[in-house]
Amino acid sequence: MGGAAVFDLLGIFSITTGLFLINALSGDLAAHQSLTALPQILQAELAPGANGDLTDVDLRLRLLCAVPTVINMVIIVLAGLLIAGIIARIQQGQPFSSRVQKGWQGLAFVLGIGGILQTVASVIAVTVLTTLRASQGPNGGGAFGASYSGLSFNGPDVPWMLMLLGIIAGALALAFREGARLEEEVAGVV
Repeated sequence: MGGAAVFDLLGIFSITTGLFLINALSGDLAAHQSLTALPQILQAELAPGANGDLTDVDLRLRLLCAVPTVINMVIIVLAGLLIAGIIARIQQGQPFSSRVQKGWQGLAFVLGIGGILQTVASVIAVTVLTTLRASQGPNGGGAFGASYSGLSFNGPDVPWMLMLLGIIAGALALAFREGARLEEEVAGVV
């Protein structure tokens, strides 16, 4: 969880600042990322004689492009905390407690709804970028800050694995609820 969150943080830094983290930490603020540092952009070929990089893109647009990565990071951190809570209760010998059941339900919610939110944010970012590209004049400039002869976009990022894990967590929530019911029924039998 920590490694994935740090990886997302590095991506968010690159997207929002347009800088390379290692260079920025050493004081070099002149080295800039290309437009392809945005997760929604697959290819960005500058037109002959044009100069441009990610720092030429409006900050609001860079922030919009970072939203899916921010959502992904939040999902991963929340899911990790919920899983840690579930494991802690199970280790304490309380596998069918209400807190474990709520943990599984919370995990299913975070992964499922979080995956949907990440998809929606990605669709919005790709739509805005493609609309801005279509409205860019032949001399470039505009939202991308330079003239690009080749600019192609990735499709929206759909975190299928997170959503599938949300469905699995929901199924486990049902199984643990049934286990709690059986445990209550057996408690009185000797």
